[in-house]
Amino acid sequence: CKACDNSYVDDATDALGHDYVEVVTTAPTCTEKGVATLTCSACGDSYTEDIAETGHTAEWVVKTPAGIGVAGLEQYICTVCNEVLDSRIIPAEVSSEVVSEEESEEVTAPEETTSSEEVSEDETTTESEITSETDDTTDPSKPEYTIGDIDNDGKISAADARKALRISAKLDIPSESEALAADVNNDNKITASDARKILRVAAKLEEF
Repeated sequence: CKACDNSYVDDATDALGHDYVEVVTTAPTCTEKGVATLTCSACGDSYTEDIAETGHTAEWVVKTPAGIGVAGLEQYICTVCNEVLDSRIIPAEVSSEVVSEEESEEVTAPEETTSSEEVSEDETTTESEITSETDDTTDPSKPEYTIGDIDNDGKISAADARKALRISAKLDIPSESEALAADVNNDNKITASDARKILRVAAKLEEF
C-alpha cells in the first residue's frame, strides 16, 4: 500500500516452460548411434538424446565376373559405408563348343571293332582328344590355386583353416584365388564347414 506500506504475497504466475531446439551433434552411422543436443532458447538448459543407428543398405555387386572355366566372385556391400557383409562364388561357365565336340566324338566313335585291343586304343584316343580340346578352352586368366591352401604357401595347415573361418565370419575379404581355395566343399560359398574340413586335413584326419 502506498499510504501505509502494508503488503502481502500473491500466487506467482505459471512458469513459461522451456523452448528446446534440437541440434545433431554426432550423426548416426550404419552401426553406431548418434547424439542430439536439445537446448532451451530462453534459459540455456540442455540435455542429450541418442539417435538410433541407421542400419546397412546393401546390394550384391559382381567383383569378378565368371567366364568359361573361371569362377567369379560376388559380394554383398553396404552402399553407405562400403562394408562387405557377405560374399559368394559365381560358378564358372561351360563352353558350348566343348559340349559339342564331346558329343561329336561319341557319334563318330567306331561302332564295330575286330578285337579288344582296337577298342581299347580307340577309347584311349577319344578320351585324350576330348581332354586336350577341353583344356584348350580354359581361360588363361584363371588364377592358380590349390584347394585348401588359402595362403598359397605350398602346404595345408591350421593357418589355412583360420583364414577360411575369418572369411566365413566376414572378417576378411578373400581374393579370387583365396575364395576358390577356401571353398573345399565346392558349394559356391565359404562357411565354417570348409574351415573344419581344412583343419582335419591339416591334422591328417581326412583327405580332400
